[in-house]
Amino acid sequence: MADNSTKQFRRYRQVVGVSYLAFVGLAVVYLIVSISVALLHRHRTRPTRPPIGNQPRPEEIVACYGEVERLFADLNARYFELPGQLAKQPIDLRTRVLKVQKDWQRRWREVGQVCRFSDLAGTGLGPGFDQLALIHSDLEELDIGYAALLSRFKRQLAPGVDDIRRKLEASRLSLEVKQRQAGAPPAHHNQ
Repeated sequence: MADNSTKQFRRYRQVVGVSYLAFVGLAVVYLIVSISVALLHRHRTRPTRPPIGNQPRPEEIVACYGEVERLFADLNARYFELPGQLAKQPIDLRTRVLKVQKDWQRRWREVGQVCRFSDLAGTGLGPGFDQLALIHSDLEELDIGYAALLSRFKRQLAPGVDDIRRKLEASRLSLEVKQRQAGAPPAHHNQ
């Protein structure tokens, strides 16, 4: 009788063990697939226009130049306007930097896909196109550098800028009160 219950218990343990391994295996496969999809989807963009061909027309290459030039101008303008915004009003600098960086990186990837820099650089389209492909690549490094610069600004200077802005506001309010008490019309100020 003990032999029969041992066989049944062994069979039960085998079923539980196989079920457990199957569950763990499915969980691992699901985890790997979901991570892969998240990583691949994050870097995919839907270009607003079709990619240029293997032998692009000159106007297509000039359009790519215009896109890269716009990326450069936008990168500089957006990163340099953020500290100025902080001087005018309190902003969540980290959130703004992440949004600016995300938007810009999406456009940078889209331009890379449309202009096919990684595919066509060094294929005989000329030194101008090859240089443009290098510039496009360099812009990504510049973006990373600007983000690091703003991170240091946030840690080291933003608290002082915020403090000065609050002190200026308090000073202005105090001066306006004194001016009203003296009967003078309020002065106009920039905000």
